[in-house]
Amino acid sequence: MNIKLKPGDVLLLPTKYTEIYTLIAGTIGATVTQFLPKLLGEPYLHAELYIGKGYTMAAWTNGVHVHRYPLSTQMKFDVFRHRDEDKAPKAIERLMLEDFKAYLEHRPTRFLNKPYDFQSLFLNTIAELAQVLKHEKTVEENTMRIDTPDAFMCSELVARVYKEAGYDLKTGDKSPEWVSPSDLALSPMLYKVI
Repeated sequence: MNIKLKPGDVLLLPTKYTEIYTLIAGTIGATVTQFLPKLLGEPYLHAELYIGKGYTMAAWTNGVHVHRYPLSTQMKFDVFRHRDEDKAPKAIERLMLEDFKAYLEHRPTRFLNKPYDFQSLFLNTIAELAQVLKHEKTVEENTMRIDTPDAFMCSELVARVYKEAGYDLKTGDKSPEWVSPSDLALSPMLYKVI
């Protein structure tokens, strides 16, 4: 990457680089699979949050982790940055330091080491599939509202961190539970850096 990442940068992984895309391509073929992002309207299927010093925080199926990618992997992500380039990174960094301190002191954390939110993933998958038939909003409005603020899926984690830091990403009327990686890309509060 030719830019210097800042805490709070949102890393979005294009659909074609996700494991599920690779699995589907292996099953039904790459030619057919390449149309999935357009069919579903989901150019991104995974989101992570850059927290500084080369580290990223992400919700994977085995929970919320902090890790460091090799440059070859990091270059696959598109980077989105909050429009408040001065204050937002500092707020995210401060929130992450508080969470790390709590973790080191064996106190409850807000984000670190939390479980993956399979329930939200399941409900979001249904909503995104309904999008093909133009009924995503109907599914979201009529699905049982279950808020699991102590378990996260990838884009929900990013939305909740920003919310806790005092920054609304303005993803419409969606609660963090319903925010998809593609919704983050459409946030008027973020712009694409690379």
